[in-house]
Amino acid sequence: MTAFDNWLTNQPDNPVHFVFDPTGHNYDWELERTEIDGACSGCKTGIGIDSDSGSATPYWQIDVDGEHLLCDDCYTKATEEI
Repeated sequence: MTAFDNWLTNQPDNPVHFVFDPTGHNYDWELERTEIDGACSGCKTGIGIDSDSGSATPYWQIDVDGEHLLCDDCYTKATEEI
């Protein structure tokens, strides 16, 4: 089994990518549901909206209840085949 296959068997059907693109059709939905001062489950880097600066960092929500969040780099590493 490849690393990707192993990772995929433990994931829900539809991970959500929060990208914070003001021209995107999901922008309002993303703002309502984003993490405030969140942290990547993999590398602990800041994700979501920073309450101090107001900046937004894209991330993936892997599960429905938001317990597993990954920054773009960690998501790419987790889903690439070795």
